[in-house]
Amino acid sequence: MISTIIVLFHNTLLLHCQPRLVKSLEDFVGTDGDPMSLVCEFESDEAVCGDAIRVTWMKDGVEVKPSKDIQVSWAPPEARLTIQELLYPDDGGLYVCKARNNHGSVESTSRVNVNGKIKVETAFTYLSKSTVIEIKTRNLCLC
Repeated sequence: MISTIIVLFHNTLLLHCQPRLVKSLEDFVGTDGDPMSLVCEFESDEAVCGDAIRVTWMKDGVEVKPSKDIQVSWAPPEARLTIQELLYPDDGGLYVCKARNNHGSVESTSRVNVNGKIKVETAFTYLSKSTVIEIKTRNLCLC
């Protein structure tokens, strides 16, 4: 790890060239079909150190690649991962946002849980002498 020190007379200024975590990811619980957005913030003294931060997202140890349903963005200091619609409980897992440059790295994690919708279709007809009663139930969410 490289530290940069600038000494001006009797004052010492320590520059933070290694990325620093400013805002951590938060855990997320959603339901199948909900949108999800994970946000964290990083900073460094990039202007003086001359080394830009690079951000990568991982899910369960595999790099997350942007697609039509998944957007990733890095607009300093904010790193964001957005899934327009959580399609399956498989979208749940351990998400990691990692910021790195030539001076070091730092990361933040989020546990994402996706509750599935249980679709229940029940129908029966009760017949009496003069009345027909029909009961239907759909899309019962056991969240």
